[in-house]
Amino acid sequence: MTSTIIFEGNIAAPPEMRTSPRGNVYAYVTVIVNYRKPDEDGVWHDVGKTSYAVTVFGAQAQGLAYAAQSGNIRVRVEGDLTDRAYTNKQGHDAVSHDVVAQYVTVSLSGQQVSVTKSAGAAVPDDDIVEDPE
Repeated sequence: MTSTIIFEGNIAAPPEMRTSPRGNVYAYVTVIVNYRKPDEDGVWHDVGKTSYAVTVFGAQAQGLAYAAQSGNIRVRVEGDLTDRAYTNKQGHDAVSHDVVAQYVTVSLSGQQVSVTKSAGAAVPDDDIVEDPE
């Protein structure tokens, strides 16, 4: 079962670019959302985090790969969420939060960005991995 989700977080590592057997470019990226809340003195503290495995297609994937060259960036994601149960390497039950993104944008929250409008961001060919599927 899927549901629509919108969240904002930081990319954990540069997106992994791939090409489908039909030649479509897409990217996998992990986005981490940190949850914070103030204590009784108004000091903010981290109280948890959630990691999302995000798949992004087409020009948005290429644009994200280009933007991520500047390092750890904050993004806003809107897409379809599917929670998938699995057993992790330590043998414990775990849940993967998988998102197929309709929209990925660079957030202006806590960072400055530079925008260049183009028909599509170029990604060097050596950054694209053929998908074995």
